[in-house]
Amino acid sequence: MGFWRAFISVWPMLETILQAYRCPVYFTRHSLGDAIAALTLLQNETATVYAFGAPRIGNDVVARYLDQSNCYRFINNKDIVPKVPPMHFIPAYRHGVQAIILDNYNTDTESAPKRFTLPQSLTDHSAINYSNGIANMIISK
Repeated sequence: MGFWRAFISVWPMLETILQAYRCPVYFTRHSLGDAIAALTLLQNETATVYAFGAPRIGNDVVARYLDQSNCYRFINNKDIVPKVPPMHFIPAYRHGVQAIILDNYNTDTESAPKRFTLPQSLTDHSAINYSNGIANMIISK
């Protein structure tokens, strides 16, 4: 319900923009922005979403719809956010799109100060590590 509320709060402005320009729309978002962008597909099926580190946002109906949409989901290595909300607490929440896993690079946790090193599940959620993962995926092909 929280993702839906966030989406509803921005949808009137987004709808106005989408109607004014009437051209292909591409959303590239991270984290909560992914959830809002993916929900936009429920209202505007011509949009395309590139989601990085998206949480689970809906039930089986939403998941099936997203499977049929122009949504591409990327998960960075051990990012914890795509595992939210946990299935054992809220089993109804699902991802609708098969993920492209970006695990072809090593997160540089060694450069962080030793007194404050975040677990890899948190550092892998940072946008810069998603950028690095995409760049390495492109370079390796």
